[in-house]
Amino acid sequence: MSRAMTLIELLLALALLGVLMGVGVSWITTSSGLAREQSDRLRWERSANALLQAIHDDLATGEFNLARDNAPPTRRLQAQSGELAIRTRERGEEIRRIYRFDASTGELRTWTVAADTRVSPSTPSGAAIVLAGLRSFEAELDDLYTTLDVQIAGPENSGISRTFRIGAVP
Repeated sequence: MSRAMTLIELLLALALLGVLMGVGVSWITTSSGLAREQSDRLRWERSANALLQAIHDDLATGEFNLARDNAPPTRRLQAQSGELAIRTRERGEEIRRIYRFDASTGELRTWTVAADTRVSPSTPSGAAIVLAGLRSFEAELDDLYTTLDVQIAGPENSGISRTFRIGAVP
């Protein structure tokens, strides 16, 4: 004799299936949220490392014959709260690249001006956003102008820093 499921057994099976599906959906939602946060953090770290590489490249391509250019190393770099200006070269021309942090928006912007141009205290509208979601950007030269320390504080306690050797003052 074939025994069929009673209505109570069928309802219990459906209730158990519903609980298992709810747990499964909850687990998938949580793990996808964590994966998204990790992906955002890695994307930010890659962008911050690319920014530090760009600063390195500006320092490396800006090596001048200081005796010929009459420019002491102290004038090649200017670092102050939230801003870094580097005398460098681009397509053979001497330029200044400015990196400026805007605390109100959390954005770090960069732009290029001719080397002898005075830098305006306001950021030009055409300045490119190179990194967003920052808490701070600090660039500091040591007393002998031999190293440049750059510290970038990003979202949710993430941060990155790098020290660049720039040479000694003769």
